[in-house]
Amino acid sequence: MTTRSANPGPGGWALEWEDRLLLPAIVLLPWAFGGVEIWAFRSAALLLVLGAAVALVRHGPAGWGLDRGARWLLPALLLGVWAAIQLIPLPSPMIRLLSPGAHRIYADSFPTGDADASTVGGLGPFEQRALRLVPEAAAHPLPTGAGESLEVEAPACLTRSWRTLSLEPSATGERLAWYVALLLGFLVVRRRVANPRIRGIYLGALLVTFAALAVFGLIQNQTWNGRIYWLRRPRGETLPFGPYVNPNHFAGVMELAVPVLAAFGWSRLRRSGRAAVYEGPFAGAAIAGAACVAAGLATASKLGAGLIVLGLVSVMVFGARSFRVRAWLAGAVLLLAAAVAGLMVETDLGSRVASYVARARGGDVLEARGALWLAGREMFLDFPLTGAGFGAFPEVFFRYTPPGALARFAQAHNDYVEVLLEGGMIGMALLAWLIVGFSVRAWRGLLALEPAERLVPLGVLIGVSALSTHAFFEFPHQMPGNALLFVTMCAFLVPADGRSAAPASGR
Repeated sequence: MTTRSANPGPGGWALEWEDRLLLPAIVLLPWAFGGVEIWAFRSAALLLVLGAAVALVRHGPAGWGLDRGARWLLPALLLGVWAAIQLIPLPSPMIRLLSPGAHRIYADSFPTGDADASTVGGLGPFEQRALRLVPEAAAHPLPTGAGESLEVEAPACLTRSWRTLSLEPSATGERLAWYVALLLGFLVVRRRVANPRIRGIYLGALLVTFAALAVFGLIQNQTWNGRIYWLRRPRGETLPFGPYVNPNHFAGVMELAVPVLAAFGWSRLRRSGRAAVYEGPFAGAAIAGAACVAAGLATASKLGAGLIVLGLVSVMVFGARSFRVRAWLAGAVLLLAAAVAGLMVETDLGSRVASYVARARGGDVLEARGALWLAGREMFLDFPLTGAGFGAFPEVFFRYTPPGALARFAQAHNDYVEVLLEGGMIGMALLAWLIVGFSVRAWRGLLALEPAERLVPLGVLIGVSALSTHAFFEFPHQMPGNALLFVTMCAFLVPADGRSAAPASGR
């Protein structure tokens, strides 16, 4: 059965059971409000883990593409190990040695050495300090008659003065579970897309998903009634776009989509010449690409719009065969972008750009982000080596919130800074190691391909790079739907056979 799937005949069915578990998770998670709901990303994680388990049972370690060529994945494994270490209860002297800041917080929370049920997470002093910063809160008495309080017995390890490096163990455990699911999904997809037929199926599923999301987003934007899917009211102060609760995160999907669709259409044009214009794949890619560009601009995300245009220009420039064609294409795309920008002056994007320019003239370029990152510096100095615990940022950072802030920050608005704050220098070093190893392997694989096969992988690389750039100012990788699409596209660049993927764009 495995042989037949790996080498299907003309009418053979190439998908295996692991594909039938992974593909629904990849395709459907973005539609579940971007995957932010607990039920959504936990369901996707279950499918990913089940798919990885099936691959392991059917093919052994080879089902995960684990061989000597996979040694560059060591930092990815160590990142998961480090998150698990943050969850292990350690004796107080070891906590003092590894994370003096965490030890000081625990000492303030449990001065007698015994854990109070109300402050098991070690965040009691944070809450007290926050209340002291808002003296008017004292004028409002606590509610009475709320019924009996919930009695919670502290874990035995904490009553023995054993603590975890993570100040929010439950959040760290949730992050670790999702990370493991993503890593397993990446490993299996990486192995599967080494097969050209399977690669074409996965690529087709991604392109159709991108196009459908763009069309849905545009339709809902034009018929907006204040509800997601025209049925569900948004929670909190969100500004949904399409199925996503935040337009910036939807723009992140379009940043992934536009370069790949442009590269796919461009590769068809290079293979078939003018005849490609009359072919279904080229026409579909062109229409889908235009829809994704329009949807990305309609989100009014300033950085998203810039990265989408830059990605499109990059594909055209690097995909051309001569300098003259590159210059002509770059100029044409830039003129088109300028024309579109002119048409959008009166739109939300135009208003946001004009507002940003006005603030930049006044010296306020990064708005609240600069103050946020400066406050993050104080948090880093308290937990420099080990961090506060993956996923603990929302619960810990309010101690460092800048005075006068009107909102409680749940993210650092920079995925890399947040890794540094939550994982410390250890976590950041592992992430940097992984990024360098992946980048080197992806680039070498791309150069090893024949020039005619490089275009679509180049589009994938540009899309991945665009979302990674966006992560310097937002938190797109923390959106489960975006994260799963991101790791799937990364798997195309480093398939298990050691060569960069050349999706079956022109076959």
